[in-house]
Amino acid sequence: MTDSAKSAITAIGDSALESSTVSALIRLGWNVLYRALSFSDLENYLEKSENIETVLFFSPDIKGFGTLPTEMRAIDVSSHPESDYVLAELIESREESVSTSIFKALKGIPILGVGSFGRYSGASTIALNLAQESAIKGARTLLIDSHSRNPFATNHFALYGLNRKVVEVSENFSIIEATNLFEMSSLELSVDSYDFIVVECGDISQPAESINGRRSADSGFSWIAHNADELLVVVSENTFQSRMTGNPFALLESVAMKPSLSYICNKSSQINRASKQRLALQIEGATRHPVTLFPFDTRGLSAALRDRSTLANSAAKSPLRREIIALCDSRSWWGR
Repeated sequence: MTDSAKSAITAIGDSALESSTVSALIRLGWNVLYRALSFSDLENYLEKSENIETVLFFSPDIKGFGTLPTEMRAIDVSSHPESDYVLAELIESREESVSTSIFKALKGIPILGVGSFGRYSGASTIALNLAQESAIKGARTLLIDSHSRNPFATNHFALYGLNRKVVEVSENFSIIEATNLFEMSSLELSVDSYDFIVVECGDISQPAESINGRRSADSGFSWIAHNADELLVVVSENTFQSRMTGNPFALLESVAMKPSLSYICNKSSQINRASKQRLALQIEGATRHPVTLFPFDTRGLSAALRDRSTLANSAAKSPLRREIIALCDSRSWWGR
């Protein structure tokens, strides 16, 4: 799609709808050239404009609404699209020549999302090492760091420029930072080179607010919720044991999403059968979705951090690595 085809103008009467539509278009990579306040404003602008590729986003409630020029490429948004993805689908359905790409090329490629409840759960570490194991198995793997508040890959590998291009860190294993929908959608140009995609999105403790992707910080989770095959939520042991206000498990499980849902209780200190059974009962009271216990592995993680590498390269016999491989072996997307 050419840059001119990504230019938009709006003529929408409802101020809230107009504002949300403009914000969504910008996040989707559009250049909003003009925002008409009335139909006469729109007509005056069109008379002076030479950009015939511009797309009009309108609603009939605009003041003085009249007949649109027959050659005008126009999309009615009066249905109030509730998210960036709904707007993108509306654009695709109404105007085939206008392409707002939300990873359409990823269809058929296994996609795993990784998120967490709160900070310091170890979700970034799990995503990183899970992607590494996929690469070792021979799958061309892309890890997308969409953790906008605290991208991890740049610091861990001391690699800079990850926000501008895909970087191959080892055989079959590539990484990129993509912290907004425009950056993520642009990756469709290269995803045919991969067999497996892992997206790490950070904190998802407020899923109802995050799923629409209205804030850049929510782009990763919003995309995962609409496109991934599975969402792994990494939590710490005390998340299950505490009585948190607004149960995060119930909040997440009440949101309609495409991916299946499962949890990892990370950094578990429960080492014998009896203590694991007690923790399992606590977990059972919080969620009915599958939960896997991952051990607290200070030695292995310290070695990987020191070497700016992964468990496979720095601590091959790590108990945490063993559990990551076992989890992967239990999944249908593994080795698909």
